[in-house]
Amino acid sequence: MQVLSIKKERLEELTNFGFIKEKDSYIYTGDRLNYNYLIQVSSVIPTLSISEHDMDDFESSTVVGIPDVVMELIKAGMVESYQD
Repeated sequence: MQVLSIKKERLEELTNFGFIKEKDSYIYTGDRLNYNYLIQVSSVIPTLSISEHDMDDFESSTVVGIPDVVMELIKAGMVESYQD
């Protein structure tokens, strides 16, 4: 399985894409249909962690679609992958 992460030398640029720095992480929240999603990137191990929450049933699930902001990060050359 491939894991996506942000290049460590480019972490601070996440704020240009709407991420907010909180302690040792960068956080991004967004909406899609009836779902809120959360993207977290740790400063220590900058793996992209994406979760989705159903606003009606309060269920959590793994995201199947890729949020637009992640595609923007990939196009900007900020994302790398490694084998897990």
